[in-house]
Amino acid sequence: MPTTDEFNIFYENHLKLKLMAYEKQRQRVIHKFIFVFILCSFLIMLVGLAIIAMLQLENEVCSPELRKLSIFAGLITIIIIIIELVFFYKRITYTFQTNFKRGIIGNIVRFVDENFSYNPERQISLETFQTSQLFKRFYGKKVDRWTGEDYIEGNFGQTMVKFSEIHLQKESDDSFYTLFDGLFFIIHFPQSFEGVILVLPNDAKRRQRRFHWWLRKQTYRHPVKLATPELEQAFLVYSNNPMMAGYTLSTNFLSHLLTWHHRLKKPIFLSFVNDKLYMAINVETDLFEPPVFHTVLNFRLIQQFFENIQFGKTMVTDLRQSLKEPTIT
Repeated sequence: MPTTDEFNIFYENHLKLKLMAYEKQRQRVIHKFIFVFILCSFLIMLVGLAIIAMLQLENEVCSPELRKLSIFAGLITIIIIIIELVFFYKRITYTFQTNFKRGIIGNIVRFVDENFSYNPERQISLETFQTSQLFKRFYGKKVDRWTGEDYIEGNFGQTMVKFSEIHLQKESDDSFYTLFDGLFFIIHFPQSFEGVILVLPNDAKRRQRRFHWWLRKQTYRHPVKLATPELEQAFLVYSNNPMMAGYTLSTNFLSHLLTWHHRLKKPIFLSFVNDKLYMAINVETDLFEPPVFHTVLNFRLIQQFFENIQFGKTMVTDLRQSLKEPTIT
């Protein structure tokens, strides 16, 4: 596992010059956006003045119908200008941020582990996420909006690991609300789990009774008793194979999971399905997004990217080593 001192050397030797080039690209993006923003602001001001002038015209000069039509056209023009400005900003920043991720984040990923690969525009698929059976109670049979980015995958010996940022949303009353926003991991094992196991944070006691009721309606899931009161207080565990769940979820594994829960101060959701462990961590922030209005020549920023990737590898390694791989009978 690379150390902070090793990363400092890597930064000086391999990233610093690249960051200078990306800083120039960022400044060009800002200058271009400021120019277009001033131009759009000037156009909006002219249209606004035209609307004000139209309102002051007397009926003899301009009929009420023509006045209303002109004001409506002016307002539509202002809206179109604002929308075009927003889309222009997204286009120019998307190109810069994608190039930055490929050139900087991609190099950091390979520095953390040469077996890792990185794609800033890819994400864990919706079908894979649904296979995990996590959050199914909340989205039902259909996910209304699914987005993601920053896909990383690699091997730990015989174990394949994949993770990315994802954003899961549900539609309600013509608007969308977030069900999950964070990191989603898939850890493949060379052996299969017999049945389905869900490990959920027990941090919503008000909804616990209703949640128990819903899970019990799913006749293939049953609550699993844990070894200690501390674990019982921290997690809700359900499975259609309680014996397998008791063997797989050792006290050692759950204790490590609880340690990570306290360390992150974020809810962690797990499921075991077939030969895979799925893990979702609520983060609610973009972990690998370069700034646009601030310099990228900031070592602490780049070090944070390194620590985020290192965290993913460290956590997966720790949990994998503490987990008893099931035996197929």
